[in-house]
Amino acid sequence: MTHSYNFNKLEQHRARQSLKLGHDLFIFLALSAIAFFYTQTTHAEQRSSPVFTDKVILEPMSQTMPVLGRVVTNQSGIVATRIAERIAKLEVRIGDRVKKGAILARLSSDQLRQSLRLKKAELRRAKAIGEKSNAEFKKKEQARQRIIALRGSTAFRQDRDQNSQRDLEMAAGSLKEAEAEVARAEAALNMAQQFLRDTLIKAPYSGIIISTHIVPGSYTRTGDPIVTMLNDDDLEIEADIPTVRALNLVPNMKVQGKLQNEVLFEASLRTVIPQENMQTRTLAARFTLDASSKGMRIVGNQSVTLDIPIGTSTRIPTVHKDAILINKGIKNVYVLKDNKAVKKLIKIGRSVGERFEVIEGLLPGDITITRGNERLKPGEIVKPVN
Repeated sequence: MTHSYNFNKLEQHRARQSLKLGHDLFIFLALSAIAFFYTQTTHAEQRSSPVFTDKVILEPMSQTMPVLGRVVTNQSGIVATRIAERIAKLEVRIGDRVKKGAILARLSSDQLRQSLRLKKAELRRAKAIGEKSNAEFKKKEQARQRIIALRGSTAFRQDRDQNSQRDLEMAAGSLKEAEAEVARAEAALNMAQQFLRDTLIKAPYSGIIISTHIVPGSYTRTGDPIVTMLNDDDLEIEADIPTVRALNLVPNMKVQGKLQNEVLFEASLRTVIPQENMQTRTLAARFTLDASSKGMRIVGNQSVTLDIPIGTSTRIPTVHKDAILINKGIKNVYVLKDNKAVKKLIKIGRSVGERFEVIEGLLPGDITITRGNERLKPGEIVKPVN
């Protein structure tokens, strides 16, 4: 009987131990599941790839026709000398870039300096004669006043009165002649000073030297060419456009152009010259380069292609060029949906600046991934950072 009692107690003890072990195992498994879920969630969050995004937008687009044009400059030509003199020194070479007012050449100035000294002396002499004539006029004027004061007295004489009148008139004429001589001498001095300044031939505008026409020691006549300059900071595009198209263009309208090296730029219409070329039935149009195009390597007489609008404008969906991935000719983009990268097949059309027309596959408002999309996989979790 005692043995049976002890056996029951042992069985109860073992049952309690098993129950406790099961309870502990359950808690361990529950904690392990929570920890695993937390670890997976944290790891998934850490694996989200940072990307830049851009929306599919509607943009105006019009039908265009390509027109050949050429780069022209508004300031270009020969810089000539204003005086005849010997070339003392040429200060520039072909290819030099100069600022407005920079010295291009120096003419010999020794004779002109001596001439300037002579003109200064002539001016001093003319002023001295003028002062003498002025004093003589005042003297005659005083004598005239004294005679006039004697009128009505026995000392007044009619002949002296008439003589003093003539003397005063002659003195006034001599004074005017002296004043005219002073003015002539001043003008001659100013001209001599201008001739001396003209021995320094200066750039009339900023630009680049494209040719030289003289050498030191040679003699130039008035109007002879010294250098040829071109202002490559003031360039325009001239294009001959069919008259029926040119008449529909409006000032300041934007057009897109392309250089021979495929570099794109933008320009705006400044004017259409209202004179038709009878042989080609075209009008010349001038386009001003946008400020963003100033840093490009654009030179005079360079050939360009302009896309001239010829139809009404329509609005089309466009996607940024960086969003497009090309693999074996197939074009795809990644679209952001629910923080995941969804791969889509698209068809594109014409270019619009840095964007492309969307023909199929995307809708306005779709958010595309433009940076970080090269290494993405479909369905991968992403995080926009722009």
